[in-house]
Amino acid sequence: MPKVPVIVVHRSDGSGTTNVLTTYLSKVDQEWSSKPGHGLSVSWPVGLGAEGSKGVLNLVRQTPGTIGYLELSYAMGNGVPVAAIRNQAGEFVLPTPDAAATAIAAFEGDLENDMRTPIVAPPASAKKAYPISGFTFLLIRKVGGIKDEEAAVRDFVAYAISTGQDSAERLSFAKLPPSVQQKAQALLAQLTANVQPTK
Repeated sequence: MPKVPVIVVHRSDGSGTTNVLTTYLSKVDQEWSSKPGHGLSVSWPVGLGAEGSKGVLNLVRQTPGTIGYLELSYAMGNGVPVAAIRNQAGEFVLPTPDAAATAIAAFEGDLENDMRTPIVAPPASAKKAYPISGFTFLLIRKVGGIKDEEAAVRDFVAYAISTGQDSAERLSFAKLPPSVQQKAQALLAQLTANVQPTK
């Protein structure tokens, strides 16, 4: 590593990626938890802000000594080097779909009660888990009747959380465990209540 000061690059706009990272920082560091805290956007104590993942990527590429954060699929798709992070077991783990799946598995019981459970800093028993993992959520309006466009969205989501999981790892995402898929399917089924078929 070159002997230059490390410059932190963060998102200047609100983002789920920021929420995952700051939730992790809040869980592992009391000072971070009590000051910047966690959320889609926080008041960063240091660093440079950039808008969007593309802005973070460009700033890191153009500025020597920078470190930033990106979703794994975006980092891999753009050939960005990634860092191994020490987890609660003391293991340095690279971000991979398998390491994220291990993190998800460590929280399966909690996820059955609440799908919004953060999957950061899993317990030391999950030795191969990447400690900064998170879900991507889709927000879909719950309706009593459904139009063709809404039916297409519903059908796509049903595919993505079932058969589409077979493509997850190839796209640098973790495959959802069966229990999480079932919970997601149950939530999706709420959209089809009192809906007339559109076919």
